[in-house]
Amino acid sequence: MESWIEYLTMHPLLAAALAVLLIFFIIFVIKKVIKVALIAFVILAVVFMLTYRKSQSQEFLRKLQHESKQIQEKVIEKGKEKIDDIKKKVTEEGQKEIDKFKNEKFKELQDSLKGKLNK
Repeated sequence: MESWIEYLTMHPLLAAALAVLLIFFIIFVIKKVIKVALIAFVILAVVFMLTYRKSQSQEFLRKLQHESKQIQEKVIEKGKEKIDDIKKKVTEEGQKEIDKFKNEKFKELQDSLKGKLNK
């Protein structure tokens, strides 16, 4: 070992080349490890997602069904209220128009009767 170190100290270019090669080797090994780790992580995430989705699907569907029924009941109730409000409003407006029409026709009839009586 000492002779090898002595040889490298005598030839610094060779020592630098070996150091660069060692650094490249370490970088490539780290890249491979990171790449394998990332691939393993992605596979693990996909498997986790699939199993989680499968286990939650029944509970989710029941919850969704229950919530949709509640929303449906609320919408129906609000729709009935709105229909009742519209009916009431239309009835009131219609009654006002009918009364207005009656009053106009009554006044016209009175005026025509007054005109006939005055002649």
